[in-house]
Amino acid sequence: MNALKGPFRLMFEDMRMQFYILTSITVALWLFFLVLGMSVDTFMGTLFGPYYGLFAIYPFLVYNKGYVYTLALGGTRKQFLFSMLAASGLFIVICMAVLNGIYQLNAFLLNQGVINTPLFHMGELVGSANPLLYFWVDLLWCVFLFGVSFGINSVWFYFGTVRFLLGLTGVALVVITYLAFADLRTLFTWIVENHLVFLHVIGAIGFAAAALSYVIMKNGPLERGGERSFFFKNKTVQD
Repeated sequence: MNALKGPFRLMFEDMRMQFYILTSITVALWLFFLVLGMSVDTFMGTLFGPYYGLFAIYPFLVYNKGYVYTLALGGTRKQFLFSMLAASGLFIVICMAVLNGIYQLNAFLLNQGVINTPLFHMGELVGSANPLLYFWVDLLWCVFLFGVSFGINSVWFYFGTVRFLLGLTGVALVVITYLAFADLRTLFTWIVENHLVFLHVIGAIGFAAAALSYVIMKNGPLERGGERSFFFKNKTVQD
């Protein structure tokens, strides 16, 4: 497989199909909201769900297809990871551009009195109507969703289901203990009052989780749970 071109093309074609499907769903959902808004005076729709859902769910599917196909066609783990992250980053930008284009078109038609259905955007929580800021908010959310999902799935793939569930149980116990004794009102107040900072924090978490995925899987197993230890390389042929 030719350097990164083959693996990237493989990931690009797969995500392009996902893009077409989710864009069609988003546009159909928007048209449905417009029709529904004609009969409901106080109705407000939202369109970010399909795209957000794509980048939250897709990392859990990629090892079942992209990873296996890349290695089967002579690619390496590192080529898969670079291609996956590059293609995903490209489609995050494209999807968010399309999504915010629809939002801006809806806002324009609403101001002109053509339609009467407002759309809720996550950027409204920041307290600004700047369209570039809205686009940036969507990018941060998608980076967070994709990065965390990819990180979780990489850990799952590396250690296998049993060890992953044991670790997840431990993490869940820590979180439950924290929630039982922490002052959540202070946390929620900070999120509301410093929402843009909060978005950059979760965006950084997404980047960190994606980086963790690379560190884990650059010498990862060929199949789920094929690695015995995090600290030692597996016995398969290395890239």
